[in-house]
Order: sequence, then C-alpha cells, then structure tokens
Amino acid sequence: MIWVILATVMTTAAFVQGCLGFGYALVALSVVPYFLPMKDANIVVSFSLVIPLALMFWQARDQVSWSSLRDCYIGAIVGLPLGIAAFAWVHPDWLIIGTAIVILFVSMDGLLRKQRPEATASPSSFWGLVAGVGSGFLGGSIAVAGPPIVAYAARQAWSPLQTRAFLFAFFLVIAALRPPILVIYGLVDMPVFMLSLAAMPCCLLGMKLGGLTSHHIDAQQFRRIIYFALVISSFAMIARVLGAP
Repeated sequence: MIWVILATVMTTAAFVQGCLGFGYALVALSVVPYFLPMKDANIVVSFSLVIPLALMFWQARDQVSWSSLRDCYIGAIVGLPLGIAAFAWVHPDWLIIGTAIVILFVSMDGLLRKQRPEATASPSSFWGLVAGVGSGFLGGSIAVAGPPIVAYAARQAWSPLQTRAFLFAFFLVIAALRPPILVIYGLVDMPVFMLSLAAMPCCLLGMKLGGLTSHHIDAQQFRRIIYFALVISSFAMIARVLGAP
C-alpha cells in the first residue's frame, strides 16, 4: 500500500509540474517525508526528475526566452553550491520553514499586486540574478528551487506555454547539476538510487498529463493558479514540520 501511495503522490506532483512548469518537489516533499526520511525523499525527488524534465523541455524548447534565462542561470550557479552545503549541515526543518515563509511572501505579493504583468517593464539583469541565486540555493538545500524563479516568470508578459518552457529550461539546469553534487558529498546510497529510478516513470506520466491540461488555461488564469499553488504549498510545508514528532 505504501508503494501505491508513493507512486500516486509522485505522479500527482509531476502532473502539477507539467501543467504549471513547477511544483514537483513542492508537492512531493509535502507528502513523501511521511514515508521516507527527509534526506532520502529529497534525493529521490532530485534523481527522478532529471530525464522527464529534459523531455518536457525538449518539446517546448522553441518557446524559451533565452535572453531572460542567462542571468538566472548565472545566479543559480552561485546559489546551488551554497544550498548543497546548507543541506549537508543545517537541520532540514529550518530550511523548510524558511523556504515556506519565502514562498508565502512572493505568492501573496503576486496575488495582491494590482498591476497587470503585461504592463510591467522587461525584467532587469539584477532581478534575474537575484531570482537565480535564490532558486539555486533552495534547489541545493531542499530540492525546492521554484519560488524565486516562478515569481520572476509569473510577472512576465508570456503565454502559459512560454512560461512553462522558461521554467522547464531553468529547472533542468538545477535538476542536472544537483545529483552529481549529492554523489560527491556522499549522500546517495544504492537503495535510494534504485527508488529514484522506480519513481521516474510516475514522474514522466504525470508531466505528460499536466502538459496536455495546460493547453486549456488562459494566461491570466494561469498566473493566478501559479500563485495559489505557491500559497497552498507554503502552508503544507509548515504544517508538515509543525506536525512532525
């Protein structure tokens, strides 16, 4: 029964990722740690995401805004090693609570902001770097790289497909860099690696279904769904930590 539950959770989490462009780690790490140790759950999420995310990116690659990605990539390269170090030395509950607070802040700001995203100026290199560093750090520390870069993307005048393509492209870099760094730190053993491989088909199926669903969502509704998903995920993460024995 536990394996059925885990497969369902991973598929659902991947569905959210395929539909919105993010959310796999947010959803999975709100539930999976009830069945696996936090660090094992973190590693399973990291390894199982890489190939399915690469396939989704390849399908949407023509919609990517490459100029907007450059500064975010640079920031992520700076933030990722710092996050990995925090993952190795800082208690996971502190990282989760801190991340949840950041998620809640950026998502409520997006929901309450009256100015339409289409009316905003083009993003500056500075904010691209800031978003990249924040996402790299969170991706390295608790495998939840989404909030800063998602908030950055949600403010752009992009269609849902363009937003998803941008997020797939960015998160693919985080997803591809994290596993070898985890191995270098000696945090991966064979049972956890095999469990990650078993979770990969669930991830791929969920992403495919989510991608098909996203075609029926308009741009404004898409942005509001993104922010609501971030709010819900922040409360879920806080509840998990406070409810832990």
